[in-house]
Amino acid sequence: MLDKYDYSFNYEDSFVHRMNPLIKIFSLFVYILIWLFKFNNLLFIVSLSYIFFLVLISNVKLRKYIKILWKFKYIFIIIGFYMYSKNIDIMDCSIIMLRIAFLILHVFLIIFTTTKSQIVRVVGWLIDRINIIGINKKKIYDLVDNIYTFLFKFIGLFNDTIIYKEMNGVTYVHGNILSKCKIILSNLKGVFKNTKSKVNDNKTIKKYRLFDERTVSKYRYVNKLCIMDYLVLIIILHQLKI
Repeated sequence: MLDKYDYSFNYEDSFVHRMNPLIKIFSLFVYILIWLFKFNNLLFIVSLSYIFFLVLISNVKLRKYIKILWKFKYIFIIIGFYMYSKNIDIMDCSIIMLRIAFLILHVFLIIFTTTKSQIVRVVGWLIDRINIIGINKKKIYDLVDNIYTFLFKFIGLFNDTIIYKEMNGVTYVHGNILSKCKIILSNLKGVFKNTKSKVNDNKTIKKYRLFDERTVSKYRYVNKLCIMDYLVLIIILHQLKI
């Protein structure tokens, strides 16, 4: 079970925190492209080493990343059984598992080192670049913000529900996978409904500006390219050439 500090912005000081959010998201996009369309041994080692290097210098405790990966253990088990049933070679299975693990690390590296307002602004800007049907720019930003808010509030409310169940004698943390699935499915509808209500409340707060809950980065020049941004761009472009 994750608490809100396991999937939210980390108030630390590092080169990765100071990087331009657009570069970090572009890096994730390139990693996915490489994963889907290109493979050789050198590229595999370079891409994984690059992500691991960013994780190390992000000044976020490694146990947080390990805890995140541990939460995906059942997904890894299911994928492993599926590949085994398809008689996929053990080496290929290991490579696929590592790629998925480092994809998760890359996503949470962005979450840990980038504020919500920065992510919303960059993703909204990227969607607006391919906006061929002329959707209002503000509506795009609001949509991205609502999706982001919904996901995080959903996780938070689900955690609160599980804690409440544990306090009332329902075993979740130490239960088996079947009992966990049963608890999740039985509470999914209620958590979804409560999350939707919270998101609507958030829209009201934004509309009338009752208070500002945005987390603002303390780095003044975060939207300008720094040395680390240029270094990462060189590594990304080099990976595309390999």
